[in-house]
Amino acid sequence: MFDELLPDSCEGTAVVHRDGRILATNDALLEGLGFAPEDDLTGLPFTSLWHHGERPSVAAAMRRARAGAEEELSLDLAYLQGETRGCVVTLRPVETAPVLLVQMDCD
Repeated sequence: MFDELLPDSCEGTAVVHRDGRILATNDALLEGLGFAPEDDLTGLPFTSLWHHGERPSVAAAMRRARAGAEEELSLDLAYLQGETRGCVVTLRPVETAPVLLVQMDCD
């Protein structure tokens, strides 16, 4: 249903419902987070992908994005991958649906 919002590119992208649940991901995002392309993150809270200490800032950015702002966060994937790996995550509201478009660019 939301696959049309996911570009077929090397940039990690997800569609997240405004309530915070992941609705769709592309393979680049899954691989960037350390998951296999066949893994299904649908329904998981987006904030659960980040270390506990980073979750409040992710949740706050999601609230601002739901209100219409484009938000950019610098986050560390060590929580998922066991080693420090910086990523820039951009959250954008989608005007035509109650979702946020998430793009992830990692080192």
